Amino acid sequence: PTKHYYYAVTGANAGLGLESVRQLASLHDAPHCNGDTSCSDEDATAIIGVTIFLLCRNPASAQQAIDSLTASNEYPTNNVSFTYVPFDSSDRSSVKTAIETLSQSIPDRHIINGLLLNAGGFTSDRNGTLTKGGTTIIAETNLIGHAVLVDGLIQSKKLQQGSRVIFSGSEAGMGEPFAIKWGNDLDYY
Repeated sequence: PTKHYYYAVTGANAGLGLESVRQLASLHDAPHCNGDTSCSDEDATAIIGVTIFLLCRNPASAQQAIDSLTASNEYPTNNVSFTYVPFDSSDRSSVKTAIETLSQSIPDRHIINGLLLNAGGFTSDRNGTLTKGGTTIIAETNLIGHAVLVDGLIQSKKLQQGSRVIFSGSEAGMGEPFAIKWGNDLDYY
């Protein structure tokens, strides 16, 4: 039997996101059982296909990341593929388009096996600039955009029992002030 795994990583073009893509690809570099004595001979010789979706804002940096991954010859290129999906966590229309792209790219009866929510950032916007969604850019980028992504993938049945979702933080969660606007008041935290 042939097995295929699907992973999606937001902010996958650099740093923790790119390294996570490398690690996911290397997990499937060897025969599936990797010494697991409960595996049957049939499982041990199964061809494993892996598709890793790199969800990134910038197409050029996403392509550069994919080029570096494929040029390294670290992974069996016939078994591991890397696919760019445009994604800006601060723009809900971009998030919804990414949901549609992932849902259409993954065959029926297949799920996203792992989703790493890594995209984010921080800003020194002390004016409480609001996004089209009505939230501050820092909240939309680091939290709400990811929540919309997860919800959409659950609704499309691409995230379900058996899927793993990991939310990672960055410098954005380490003391950078962010603003919440309540009516006409603006509070910094």
